[in-house]
Amino acid sequence: MKKKFYTPQIDGIIERYAGTDFGTYNRRNNSCVSKKITAILEQLHQSLQVIQPQLDGQDKVWSLWIRSKRGPMSAFINKEEYEEMIESGEIKNRAELKSLSESYYPEEIIWHKVSFRVYQNIYIFIFEPKLVFQLNIETGQISGISFEDDKLVAFLLWVQSNIKTEILTASRDIDAYNEYIIDNLPLHKRFGKIKRLELWEHIPEIERLDVALGETHLRQFEIALSKMDTEAVIPAMTADKFFHYCQLCYDANGYFKNKQSETSRSKYKKMADGRNAGLIDIPGNSEKAFSDWYRDKSHIGGHPWEICKGGNSTHISLIVQKKPHGWQLYLAGSSRVRVVETARMTIALSENKIPFVLADAQELLQMLKGTDYCGIVPKDMTPKYCHSCFPPEDKIIDFINPWHDEKIIKVVKKYATWYPLDRLKLA
Repeated sequence: MKKKFYTPQIDGIIERYAGTDFGTYNRRNNSCVSKKITAILEQLHQSLQVIQPQLDGQDKVWSLWIRSKRGPMSAFINKEEYEEMIESGEIKNRAELKSLSESYYPEEIIWHKVSFRVYQNIYIFIFEPKLVFQLNIETGQISGISFEDDKLVAFLLWVQSNIKTEILTASRDIDAYNEYIIDNLPLHKRFGKIKRLELWEHIPEIERLDVALGETHLRQFEIALSKMDTEAVIPAMTADKFFHYCQLCYDANGYFKNKQSETSRSKYKKMADGRNAGLIDIPGNSEKAFSDWYRDKSHIGGHPWEICKGGNSTHISLIVQKKPHGWQLYLAGSSRVRVVETARMTIALSENKIPFVLADAQELLQMLKGTDYCGIVPKDMTPKYCHSCFPPEDKIIDFINPWHDEKIIKVVKKYATWYPLDRLKLA
């Protein structure tokens, strides 16, 4: 009899294996557990052949939804953990334990997306967005899993059983099956979009970017975009020129209380990422020195253009690129938390008649006005680098995961638009 898996136990499996590299196994090895896992993955691949895959570039992708139950208290914590919580005073009795478990798992039924992707001979098993195993269909090599864990075998058998049930149900009446998914899949498992203005108007705590920038600067920003020449270049470039452009950006945001107390080079050293690939050390007024440094490609792999340090998506860059007739500047800083700063830099460079190009210019203008859409991602997805999840024509560059804030959830449910779900098709 196959073991049942409840939602808390599944979360434990994901926590155990997600993002872990356990090496690679070949089916010729003698591990009984490993052979079982390989067999399950191969059988899953065969079972899916009755479903028509979607194409993602050259990859074939199958995706289905399965469900788990919250389950009994024993699925949430074991007896030993319960006694420890009682002893520590974290809870007083089983009634408080029940309340605690329902705060973690408020829904009785939880939906899980299971995807299968084939790239060349590699078969990739994806449970939710975090749990990923790989199987080479030809050689039998598998990677991303622990090869001596019976619990993992039991979990994969549970997934396999549920997938077979879904395929059987779908094959009986594919239209009814798709309608059931559309009618019952929770919103927090879907992708959607909402006008930023709706968030501003109904959630006063959210910072209004138009107010933060100010009406005058917003108008100046729009004028700067209208004057921008995307083909204009700077005839000659030196390190000092670059640092001067950086200083214009810094001073526009008032990063330094006394503008005259620091040189442009010292401001760059304080504000930039620090991995400048030697740019800070070359002669400042020499065109040849800059050109040689650039041609030597020592800047590749470094971060000399990250003029305001931040995370992968929250820094601001002023990128220099060589063009046939000169040098071109690219200003980039489209993160919601930096867009006001980027707008002030845009105005400063434009008013000082510095040729440059602003990345995502129209998208940033709409973001500042609140007329753009925020992309809504599922509850289990981090709202970063999600551009490929949304239609290009919607020009969505900012993403939110609203599913942990009741106030935002209410607004989203009332005003958001939801993208249609992919319909399953029989092969």
